[in-house]
Amino acid sequence: PAPVSEKKPEPVAPVKPVQEKKTEPVPTPAPKSEHAKEQAVSEFGEEKKDSKKEFEMNEHTLVKYNSTNANVSKVHIPFNVWRIGPAAFKDNKNIKVVVCGDHIKEIGDSAFMDCTELTEVKLSDELKKINYKTFNGCTKLKSITIPERVEEIMCDSMVCGLEEITFENPRTTW
Repeated sequence: PAPVSEKKPEPVAPVKPVQEKKTEPVPTPAPKSEHAKEQAVSEFGEEKKDSKKEFEMNEHTLVKYNSTNANVSKVHIPFNVWRIGPAAFKDNKNIKVVVCGDHIKEIGDSAFMDCTELTEVKLSDELKKINYKTFNGCTKLKSITIPERVEEIMCDSMVCGLEEITFENPRTTW
């Protein structure tokens, strides 16, 4: 009979214990409003590829609006803005219409100062305060409606071309 040979098992590397991977929680994106969707696309339907962000933010404060396209004359302030910071739009010569997001409660000093082409502003119904020199120098702004919840309008906040101011709340302090 032929000799039977046994196969020796091949050496096996020692097994390392399995470590659990730590996973970071994935943030849930906030729902986008129609205004926020419009901000991501230019008026020509092209995705914006500018190196500078259109809205510079510090948490929920709009710190600076960077006008990157001279053809954009209407600005929808995003839904995640609760406050427009001082001089955020100052000296912008392109914007004609500003539509404030629903959550804006305060507009900072000189926020729209010397926006000489500004003709229309739709303020948030949540707005409570308009600060010093907010609309100064906005010579083409002829009419504005102050929402009902506005409690205070600071001195010299509207030295501009206004011909008509409508107060939704007669108790607003100016």
